[in-house]
Amino acid sequence: MFQDRIVPEQDCLRQDDFLRKAMDREALTRDRSVARCIAEGYRLFTSQQLTTLRRTWKPLVASSLGWALSITTALCGQWIGTALALLLALAALVVFKRTILQLVAPMPKCGRAAKRVLRHLGSYLTYALLSGIIGLVVFTLLMIPAIILLIEGYFDYTLAAEGDPRVLGMGYWVLTTATLTFCLALVFYAMIWKTFGEAYLYGAMVAQDEVRKRQQAQTTTWTTAAD
Repeated sequence: MFQDRIVPEQDCLRQDDFLRKAMDREALTRDRSVARCIAEGYRLFTSQQLTTLRRTWKPLVASSLGWALSITTALCGQWIGTALALLLALAALVVFKRTILQLVAPMPKCGRAAKRVLRHLGSYLTYALLSGIIGLVVFTLLMIPAIILLIEGYFDYTLAAEGDPRVLGMGYWVLTTATLTFCLALVFYAMIWKTFGEAYLYGAMVAQDEVRKRQQAQTTTWTTAAD
């Protein structure tokens, strides 16, 4: 189902739009368990990594750079720079998330989506918990180089507070910012499957609501016929 059917002679626009074409309504709106939604999201991500990267790399890099700058400027005590970097990171993250969702399905209206999620809050919280645990493991593993550099900076700051001269200079902050940006980009990219899984989960909610409506309509029909 999720293999790329686009032939080489077709243009790049059609290749970029493959994910949305593959995720037709019938494929998306099926009654699935939370674990199955996670599995399907990961399957779709691994089968279309290059297509996904081509469509999301700009907000991915912008968001990663914004978060990296917000961390390093905060550690340097430059709070105005931290606030500006946070604004960049949050704006780019919203664009990044919307771009991923638009790859697989049209975006539903926020109000309608929020009401549906509230009706299926248990499933959504279960998904958030399971995917969050997986995401924490992925984050920890991919962020090890950046964590090592930040620990080194912490020790340098601690020793300076005790009266020792600062050892780390501007080169350290440039290296730390670059490493943070790279590691965060890897984390955000590796976690795209989570957003794909959310699309499957929302489709499962839609399918369950449609089944419930059909059952209610049948019950009403039978009641009317009995009367």
